[in-house]
Amino acid sequence: MALRFSLRQRLTLILIASSASGLVLTGAGLVAYDTTTARAQLVQQIEGVTHLVASNTDAALTFGDADAAQVTLSSLEARDDVIGAALYGRDSSMVAVHRTASLAHLPSTAPMAGTLVEGSTVRVVRDICNEGGCVGRLLVVADLRLLQARLRGMLAIFGAVFVVSLALAWALGALMQRPVITPLRQLSEAAAEVSRSRRFDVALPAATRGDEVGVLVTAFNDMVREIGSLYGEVRRHRDGLEQTIQLRTSELREAKERAEAANRYKSEFLANMSHEIRTPMNGVLGMTELALETDLAPLQRDYVETIRRSAESLLSVIDDVLDFSKIEAGRLDVEVVPFTLSAAVDDALGALAVRAHQRGLDLVCDPAPGLPDTILGDQGRLRQVLINLLGNAMKFTRTGSVQLQVRLGQGPVGDARLCFAVKDTGVGIPPDRQQAIFEAFTQADGSTTRVFGGTGLGLTISARLVSLMGGALSVESVEGQGSTFSFDLPLLVAPGLPRTHDLPPTTFAGRRIVVIDAQEASRDVLARWLRGWGADVAVVPTVDEAWTLLEGAACVFVDGRTLEDPRWHRRAAADVGGGVVGMLTTADAPRAGGAAPTSTLVKPLRRAAVAAAVSAMLDVARTRPHDTERTTVPVRQALPPLVRVLVAEDNVVNQRVVQGMLRARSCEVIVANNGREAVDAWQRSIFDVVFMDVQMPEMDGFEAVAAIRAAERTSGRPRVPIVALTAHAMTGDAERCLAAGMDGYLSKPLRRGALDEEMQRLGLDPAGMAQARSRPA
Repeated sequence: MALRFSLRQRLTLILIASSASGLVLTGAGLVAYDTTTARAQLVQQIEGVTHLVASNTDAALTFGDADAAQVTLSSLEARDDVIGAALYGRDSSMVAVHRTASLAHLPSTAPMAGTLVEGSTVRVVRDICNEGGCVGRLLVVADLRLLQARLRGMLAIFGAVFVVSLALAWALGALMQRPVITPLRQLSEAAAEVSRSRRFDVALPAATRGDEVGVLVTAFNDMVREIGSLYGEVRRHRDGLEQTIQLRTSELREAKERAEAANRYKSEFLANMSHEIRTPMNGVLGMTELALETDLAPLQRDYVETIRRSAESLLSVIDDVLDFSKIEAGRLDVEVVPFTLSAAVDDALGALAVRAHQRGLDLVCDPAPGLPDTILGDQGRLRQVLINLLGNAMKFTRTGSVQLQVRLGQGPVGDARLCFAVKDTGVGIPPDRQQAIFEAFTQADGSTTRVFGGTGLGLTISARLVSLMGGALSVESVEGQGSTFSFDLPLLVAPGLPRTHDLPPTTFAGRRIVVIDAQEASRDVLARWLRGWGADVAVVPTVDEAWTLLEGAACVFVDGRTLEDPRWHRRAAADVGGGVVGMLTTADAPRAGGAAPTSTLVKPLRRAAVAAAVSAMLDVARTRPHDTERTTVPVRQALPPLVRVLVAEDNVVNQRVVQGMLRARSCEVIVANNGREAVDAWQRSIFDVVFMDVQMPEMDGFEAVAAIRAAERTSGRPRVPIVALTAHAMTGDAERCLAAGMDGYLSKPLRRGALDEEMQRLGLDPAGMAQARSRPA
């Protein structure tokens, strides 16, 4: 590294600067002292001269001899520093004067006596006195510029001395620095060499001096040896550490590759297991549904229904295990798309209504007014969570009710939340088990004598799904009284979409409505809805308590048990003045005849359906009080032309299932055993839709779709809708099928409802299929 000033130069500069400073201060002091002293001496000399001249002019002034006085003043010419003199008489008038060319003028009258220094001149005024008194006054003016010449001479001498002194100081400094600078330079060069080359064998000659420089050289040699030893040890450790890091990195890389491979194998295993399990399940459920559409003896129908329920239970367990595996593998995602909130809630309740009513449970939906109609989120995952929680509540509830409540709420930072709560009157959960139930494969009762079955995955999956959707699942429970599972989700409302329309609070004001329902939860919720719309509501659990309330009632809500009561049949027509709304469960059979209700609602009751039924009934009562027509017969529509369907499926059982479902809906079905046969069949004929299995021999579904789409582009044939029909149900499978050029996605096991919805979505005979489903088998 280049130094701006070397140590030697710095020491030389310090020495010269110190010498110069001393010389300057000394010279300045001497010059100031000499100048002051010389000026004082000059003033004293002028005063002495003035005294002498005044004594010599005393006689001339006394006798008025002006010539003698002038001669005396002329004697001052002998002094170079006197530039003027004047002699004044007793009356202060000027008697004689002596003046050089450098003095402009002298005062014409005698000035005051004394000594005065003005600039470069000194003026001395002295009275001339004798025994007779003062006879005059003498003025002498001297020039001080001679002192300046003396000062210049002194400065010249001082400058010469100063230069010589500095030169001598520089020479002496250079001579005296060498013993100190040389070892320091060697030390600096050695340190630079060590820093540059990382060599620690550099050593300075052993010091023989006992001063600080010698100590510094010895300490440097010791330090370099110690650093060299430590550096060597560090290098050995570093080499060992690098080898260890390389070994550990290699091991971590291998472990990472093994983990990725294991995760990949796990994902492939899940996909294969999903496919291999769902393929036979498709045959079991599909054939069961087809068998139920045929004429069966009662005992045979009971057997087949048992098979269907068992298969659905097995499929539910399989789905739970696969969902949990997908969550653990990080392969489960949620989507954010617009969907109808009421539809998601109704789907979840509808899926469990039959099971709840078969067990005699009161399944109730209690949404708060003002909920948004369309929100953003994952409808399928929300439905799955609600079904899990409702199914779990029903499993642990022997008698009573299971309620689903939906409310608007606020989060901790004031954000809008959608709050769900599933409340049951079941066995409850002990406090020490309330957190354990959210762990995988864990139940509140884990003993071998437990009453309630299950895998213990439903709540775990629900909690994980709620967390993925931005919420948290919690439980409040009292053992022996029931449990409440609740969660809230961020409320994301699609811009520009309205909220659910509800009736104004005074819609039914002044109208009395009677509710007869043995199920307390449904009765209380219905009464709260009706009162919220302004109605005067009377609530009773049995028909025995209702007779005195029926007269004058604008509307009566009656449960299925009351409709079957003979006393209701005998007295309903006479005592009921308004319309009757029957509240049936899925296990109740609709009645016809004189005791049939004016309109019928199926539990769980829906707020919008109740509002529509009461509004329509009160309007009918006002406009047509004696109208006995209770139903409207829809006009049958002509069947559309036959739908031609190509099914690409390699499994014979699945072929029969799809064929049976499609032919029951008046479809012409052509079957291909693999992708190659499907492409050949498409090239030979025209089809309205193609159902394509993904995993097939010779040519899989993706290759077949690519071949068909390529042929469509080159031949100009219209694009045929292709729907994936596959047992793959992993995250991303549907997106992969759509990206490959397919138009829809159906997972196995194939259900009639899903098939009908897909055909309707594609615009293929929705009316004809609806009529086909309504005709008896």
